Amino acid sequence: MWIFLGIAGLVLYVILVRRKSGLPLPPGPPGQIILGNALEIRKARYLWLKLDGYAKTYGDIFTFRLLGRPTVVLSNPHTIAELFEKRATTFSSRPVIEMAKLCHPVCAIWSSTSYLS
Repeated sequence: MWIFLGIAGLVLYVILVRRKSGLPLPPGPPGQIILGNALEIRKARYLWLKLDGYAKTYGDIFTFRLLGRPTVVLSNPHTIAELFEKRATTFSSRPVIEMAKLCHPVCAIWSSTSYLS
């Protein structure tokens, strides 16, 4: 009985968390309740081919979920440029992704450890 209550509570929590997002997200592939599209992404041989397939099905801007977290993907360079040029104030207050700073070639950590610098 406790296992059933735990599973029911987890499912209810996931459903409520999905409803909390205030703005509607772009369309995307349906996923499983907790895992989202993680299994589909994991089965793909190359991530970029899977995302390209999603872009052909759902358009230049689409959403997929990984472990309950929505991920919005922009697949067209013109769309990305338009968003950053015309709506720069919308994206200027976004949090910085620390791992992206470590991997970006302009970053000081990257250039100090790179063999080519």
